[in-house]
Amino acid sequence: MNRGNRKNRGFSLAEAMVAIGVLSVGVLSLARLVPYATRNDYGSRTDATGTFIAMRELEQMIAQPWGVTSFTDAADGNSATAAVNMSCACADPCTTPGEAGAPFVGGTETINYSVGAVNGYQRTYTIVQATGNTAKINMGSYDVRWHITCYRYYVGGVANGGGFDKIVVAARPSGSLVPGMIPIPAHIRAVRMK
Repeated sequence: MNRGNRKNRGFSLAEAMVAIGVLSVGVLSLARLVPYATRNDYGSRTDATGTFIAMRELEQMIAQPWGVTSFTDAADGNSATAAVNMSCACADPCTTPGEAGAPFVGGTETINYSVGAVNGYQRTYTIVQATGNTAKINMGSYDVRWHITCYRYYVGGVANGGGFDKIVVAARPSGSLVPGMIPIPAHIRAVRMK
C-alpha cells in the first residue's frame, strides 16, 4: 500500500460512528431548546403588547386638560371603551401627596396584582383576531391598572392652582396566555404638570 492510497481511504467505520454520535447529541440538545425558546419568544410578545397597551392608556391620560378628573378612553379590539378615573384628592393644606388608584406592592411603585382591582382605576383591554386574517399571537385580554399620586403647590397655606400628578400604569395578560408562564405586568411612569 503506498501513501497516496492511504490518504484517499476516508473515515473508518469507528470514526464515522463517533462523529454520528457527537452530532446526534448536539441535535438532540438543540431540539430540547426549541420549546424553551418558543415560549420565551411568545412571552416577549405578550410583554411588548402589555407595554404598548400601558403606554396607550398613559398617553390618553397625559393628553387630558389639567382639571379633568375622568374621561372615556379609546376603544380596544372589541370596540369597548372604559371610564378612566384620574381624581386624586390632596387634603388642604396638602402637606403630603394624595394617592388614588391601584395599590402598590410595599414601598415600591409596582402595582399590586395580588389584590382586587379598584373600581375606576382598572380596565380590561381585549385584542381580537381580525376577520379573515391570521390569528394574532398576542390575542387575549390584558388587565390594565393605574395609580395616581398628586402633589399640589401651596404658598402660605393657600393653593395657587399648580402642582403635578405622578401616574403609574401597568398592564399584564389576564390569566396565563402561555402555559407555565407567570404573567408579569409592564409598568410605565410619567409626570403630568400644570
